[in-house]
Amino acid sequence: MMILTTSNLKTIRTIKINLNKLLKIKNYRLPDNAEEYFNTDKIKLRTKNSEIYFLLDKKEDIFRINTDSQSWFLRDEHKNILKIIVGEILFLYNKTSSVVSSDTIYKSINQVIELEMRAREQSLKYDKKSFDNILFTELEQVIENEITSFEFFSIVEGIEIKNMETISCGNVELFVFEKKHCDEFTNIFHANKILKDSEKFQETQKYFHENFLGKVCMKSTAYGDERTATKKSYRQMREVINFFRYIICLRIHERASENIVKINILSETYKETDISLIKRNKDNQLSLSWGRGRKSRQKFCIDKNQMGDISFPLEGFSQIISSDSSITEVEESILKAIHWIGEAQNEFDLDIAFIKYWTAIECMFNQEQEITKSLAKGVTISIIFSRSQDIQDAIASLNGM
Repeated sequence: MMILTTSNLKTIRTIKINLNKLLKIKNYRLPDNAEEYFNTDKIKLRTKNSEIYFLLDKKEDIFRINTDSQSWFLRDEHKNILKIIVGEILFLYNKTSSVVSSDTIYKSINQVIELEMRAREQSLKYDKKSFDNILFTELEQVIENEITSFEFFSIVEGIEIKNMETISCGNVELFVFEKKHCDEFTNIFHANKILKDSEKFQETQKYFHENFLGKVCMKSTAYGDERTATKKSYRQMREVINFFRYIICLRIHERASENIVKINILSETYKETDISLIKRNKDNQLSLSWGRGRKSRQKFCIDKNQMGDISFPLEGFSQIISSDSSITEVEESILKAIHWIGEAQNEFDLDIAFIKYWTAIECMFNQEQEITKSLAKGVTISIIFSRSQDIQDAIASLNGM
C-alpha cells in the first residue's frame, strides 16, 4: 500500500519530527517501583504451526522502551507526542475504509523506536541526513506487514444446506464442512511438516472431525490488521445471519412468537435445556420440571428452490455490505432495519422483541419530520397500499403509548 511515503509533505514532516522526539531519552523516566515494572507486560499464548510461544503485549496507556541496559517509560507530559503520530497515521490509512487499528500503529512505533534506541546505546553509527527517512520507511514497513487478508471460520447453528455447495453473500460464504476441509486445515495447521500417520497429525485431524465435520460453516473474508479484520469479519457474519432471520420472518411471520427457528454463531447459541426444581412448602413435596430451554426446535433449510426465491434480495444485500465506499442513506436504513428485525427474531422475550421490531420500523420510516406522522404514513403505505385513516390513527396512538 505504501501509504505513509506517498502522503503529503506536511504530514510526513509532522510524523518525522515527533518520531525524533520519541528518541530523546530526556522524555522518558525510569519505573517508579517494581510493581510498575512487572505489571506493564502481560503474557499471551498464540499458536503458530502447532507450536506455542509467548508474546509480550504492552499496555496501551504506557509507552515503554526496553533497551539492553534499562526499561524506560514515556513521561506523562510527553504522551501527546505519541497521540499526534498515531492520529496522523490512523487518518492516512483509514481515510477510505478502516484497515488498521490504533493498537497496531502503537506497537509498530514502539518496535522501531525500541530498535533504534538499542542501536544508539551500542554506539552504532548512522547518517543523520538519511536517518529520518530510514526510520520513517521502517515504521511504514512494520505497519504494512500487519495488514493483509484474513479468513475467519465459525460454525453456525440453525441453518441446513441441501444440494448446494456454497451460499455466497459478498465476503461471506456458507458451506458444509466436509472431509476435504478437515484434511486441508489439518495440513495448514501443521504446515506439512509432520507425517500424516503420526500421532500428533491424527489428533489434530480428530479435533476437526469432531468439531467441524458435517456442520454448516460460515467463512468471512476481511482485509486489514488482525484486530480490524476481526471486527469486520464478525460484523459481516452478523449482518448475513440477520438477513436470514429476516427471511424467516417473511416466511413464517404468523408464527414468529413461537421461537421455532433460531440462527446463531455456535459460540452464541443456546444449547442447554431448562431443568427446574419445584418445592411445595405445604408438604415438602419436590418435583422436577423439564423444558426445551432456548434451543432451536428446527433448522432453517436452504436448497436450490428456496435460493431461487431469495437470490434477488440476497444479491442486493450483498452489494450493500460488500461496498468499500460509503453507503447511501437508503442503504443505511435498510441495513439498520434488517439488523433490528434479525435481533428481534432471535429474541425470546416477546416484550423486548416488540421493541426491536418497532426500532426496525423507525429505521425505515423515520425522517426529519415528526416521527409519529412519518411512521404513520410509512407503515400505512406499506400495508398493502392501504388508504385507511384508521390504520394511521392506530399507528400514531401506538407510538404515543
